Amino acid sequence: MSKNYLTNYTTGYSYKLPSFGNDVIQFQDKIFVATKNGLLKYFEEDSNHFRIVIGDENVIKLINLNQQLLVICRDGKMYFLDENFKQKKLKLIMPV
Repeated sequence: MSKNYLTNYTTGYSYKLPSFGNDVIQFQDKIFVATKNGLLKYFEEDSNHFRIVIGDENVIKLINLNQQLLVICRDGKMYFLDENFKQKKLKLIMPV
């Protein structure tokens, strides 16, 4: 993956990302892309190829953790996606 394209080296096709890409991961047999404008799920059969899973976040890192996808954003927000792709926002409690 470059910053602007997701490339499938098996087929040789490249797909333009809607915004700069930061990370890519395979989770539950699906491809997810972290971008400056949110978390995207890749669909090869869809003409648009990407659907927004989490929008309006600068997603910087994706980690497969205990059968969940941990989504880390630049501003410190974190989300979990479970095996059914339902999201849960984590709230960090800062010590006083």
